[in-house]
Amino acid sequence: MIDFLHLPEVQSAFAPLIAAWLGGWLAHKSGKAPIGIGVIVGFAVAVLLINGVDFRTLTAMRKIIVVGVITAIVGVLVDTRHTRGATLLYMGLGVIASLWVFGLFLLRKSGMEMIIAGAAIIAYVVWMLFAMKPLKVDGRRAGAATVALGIGTGATALMGSSALIAQLAFALSAAGGGYILALLMTRSNNAGTTVTFPVALLVSLMGCATVAFAELAWIVLVILGLIPVAARYAPVLEHWPRWFQIGFMILASLVIAGIALAYAWWTGGTDPYTTSITLEAIYA
Repeated sequence: MIDFLHLPEVQSAFAPLIAAWLGGWLAHKSGKAPIGIGVIVGFAVAVLLINGVDFRTLTAMRKIIVVGVITAIVGVLVDTRHTRGATLLYMGLGVIASLWVFGLFLLRKSGMEMIIAGAAIIAYVVWMLFAMKPLKVDGRRAGAATVALGIGTGATALMGSSALIAQLAFALSAAGGGYILALLMTRSNNAGTTVTFPVALLVSLMGCATVAFAELAWIVLVILGLIPVAARYAPVLEHWPRWFQIGFMILASLVIAGIALAYAWWTGGTDPYTTSITLEAIYA
């Protein structure tokens, strides 16, 4: 059983999918938590299987995980207490999280290079928060964006030879799939900031980590940043079955993810034999 739980397929796909589905469904049935909490439950299960509970050394990736936990709590509180000024809160937390996660990376640079890199990281994080925010009223589109963002970020991370980021990003995508299953079972359609806030921060920080440490082209993030837009505006007809609507939204979003992956491949990505040691040193 223990060996089974060590399989990457279980850690990054099967376990978060089932956990998100059950977590969302039970939350909806109990009426005590938003259905979107299933996404965070699924991701948390994946983190426990992949990373365990060892946070004694806060590497960049572990900081990202901590940020995901904190933003999940904030998202639930905002949804349940209808907090005012939530947008400013999100943006402020996004900027703080960016500087905390990438502070050491930025300090290794000097002068204008540090300013440009810091501004680019913050811009991508803030854009993702801004782009995901409108999806909180439509669980179908929020779920589709989560699935596509996880796949796109994970696939580009593999191009940059970062297996850990890829595992966590794919796990978030699977959790989004579990959340969609819960939506289909309950007929609910509310995502709320419980989904959009942590998902936006997690994928943006993981995407920045891939580009910063694996030296992929920054244009990859620009392309991935269009995924929430594709999910939001994907045209669907109301008479279509709900599962078909969601499937079409996912497909439209995955087209953008595919373009990002194709660009990363076309520009050469990175050499796994020359970058894996550096990345392991950063994420271990």
